[in-house]
Amino acid sequence: MEMKSRTDAVLGVVIATAGITLFFWVIPFEINDAGAYGLPPSFVPKLLAGLMFLLGSLMAARNCRAFLPVSRRDGQSRERAALTWSNMGHLCIVVGTCAAMLWTMGEVGGLSQVPYAGFWVAVPPAVVVFTLIHGQVRLRTLFINAVATPASIYAMSWFVFHIPMP
Repeated sequence: MEMKSRTDAVLGVVIATAGITLFFWVIPFEINDAGAYGLPPSFVPKLLAGLMFLLGSLMAARNCRAFLPVSRRDGQSRERAALTWSNMGHLCIVVGTCAAMLWTMGEVGGLSQVPYAGFWVAVPPAVVVFTLIHGQVRLRTLFINAVATPASIYAMSWFVFHIPMP
């Protein structure tokens, strides 16, 4: 039997809220779709924000029963995972790294006036930090995450969707 978790329900609501905030507020504020040809530059980010909302809502809905009292035949309640300060600290580090990456992308791109300079300067170090936060330290993993992942995102955005990255 699958155990429902309050932590998963709360995180599902947080993920869904972040997705809807990105979709309706952050992405339209940051990405200018005026003068776009083909698919607008905000297409992929909005698609991913919508996916965040959908999956976060699903996660919250699947775990909302964790808030109901649980009784078992033997009279013992099931043990549930708790949202700890360690989990919240981890979340703050990840969100802070995201914010620093986005700020660096904007500043470097604005100062250099070179297309994609902010992306190539900010994303690889941020991906290395994300990898280290999650405990991966092998050199091969760091290289794949720091170089291959941003390169594939760039290539897919430009060559597949013909969307210039912001």
